Amino acid sequence: MMLNLFEVVDPEEVSTLPARYRDYAYASLARASGRLGLDYRALVGRVRSPYLRAYVLAEMPLYDPSSLDSTVREVLALVPSLRYEEKVYALSRLAETVYALGAGGHEEFLSMAASYAPPVGYSGKARLALAFSRCGEVERAVRVAEGFRGSRRASIYVEVALSRPESLELLVRVVRLVEKLRDSRKKIVLFSRLAKHPRYEEGVGTPVESIAMKVPLGGSLEDVYLSLLVARNLAEAGYAGAARRGFEEVASKLPPVDVLPLDFAELVLEAFYHYRGLQAALRVAEGSSLAPLYYAHLMDYVSMLSFENSLARVAGR
Repeated sequence: MMLNLFEVVDPEEVSTLPARYRDYAYASLARASGRLGLDYRALVGRVRSPYLRAYVLAEMPLYDPSSLDSTVREVLALVPSLRYEEKVYALSRLAETVYALGAGGHEEFLSMAASYAPPVGYSGKARLALAFSRCGEVERAVRVAEGFRGSRRASIYVEVALSRPESLELLVRVVRLVEKLRDSRKKIVLFSRLAKHPRYEEGVGTPVESIAMKVPLGGSLEDVYLSLLVARNLAEAGYAGAARRGFEEVASKLPPVDVLPLDFAELVLEAFYHYRGLQAALRVAEGSSLAPLYYAHLMDYVSMLSFENSLARVAGR
């Protein structure tokens, strides 16, 4: 689906947001613009955060291959000013882009990312593991995952398996790890994420329908968040029909997005997009003091899905 991006959100409206949200909104619009073949440079130029600018730029050559050499120089010039975890994220994204384009030299950026990883926390190490896997170095990704236990280890394994959809053996290995988790809610969330794997029905004994039937997971705010996460994951995997009843039950009890944490509000919009359509998702954000931010996030999210789906069609999945 092609989007008329600037009919949804005017970049000038972003300037009305509180300062701490502007960079994030401009970065979201820049990513969406790049994926849709629009001019992203002016939007990137409005991003003041060196990290967000580096991370967005590192992705852009996927949609603008002729910019690769200049983008690499720009990103590397920004890296010294970043915190260690930010360096890991930006260099991991750059390595993935170079690898995907077949340009050669991704190993250098992976090595740089890995050199900054020892002192960073779980999030940074998980991002590095995903970059290893996306660049074909699955065993290095597995070694990172093995540095953790429980659901953290399983979560990294799930993302690694999704990045290597050709490997049924890896999928089966991941399923065994998830099945050993004691927290039933985390198991449901991870299985809903694995449902996106093209060989899910071969490698996973838990039917999608039985996962969908667990929604809603409970009545607390955390339960509502996890329920939406499961519903969103299943919709991304093409199983919205199975989870629709659970989503509607959860949606009927949601508070306004303005009273929710940002990541929770974004998840609400993503779920509404899948189950009620783009216009309904946009209406959820209407009237919010952060509406331009939410609109920008939706455009970022929808353009990401569109790009992923086009890649899947090319790969025959």
